[in-house]
Amino acid sequence: MNEPMIIIYDLSQAKAALNAAAQCGRQIILLSPPETSAATGPGIFAETIALARKSHGEALAGALFDCGQEAGQALAAIRRGGCGIVIDLPAETATGIKDIASQSNVTVIEKIDGPVLDLATVADTTSSVTHFLESNPP
Repeated sequence: MNEPMIIIYDLSQAKAALNAAAQCGRQIILLSPPETSAATGPGIFAETIALARKSHGEALAGALFDCGQEAGQALAAIRRGGCGIVIDLPAETATGIKDIASQSNVTVIEKIDGPVLDLATVADTTSSVTHFLESNPP
């Protein structure tokens, strides 16, 4: 997954980010916010992605639910499906999670490489995503 990642907090941000990416002719990965993933849960995140995909699915390279150090969240996300997961777990636990995920064709990322834009404090999602993509060429 080499596409730029955008941390989204709601459906409107997800749609706006995909719209901006489509206008730039790019694909992006939508990422859940690490600090609120447990409160939101993988079900709501996966549904948000499914709804956003309807607007500009061609711009969506993938979606990742950030489980952090919560193995239970990782298992819930794998059961739910609809997105990959990001984990930060001890090696033995990570190996187990990866084994379970591979059986369900769920992507597991342990370290995010590449550029990430967090939409937490941006005033204009579209222009922020456009500028971010222009600043990070393919």
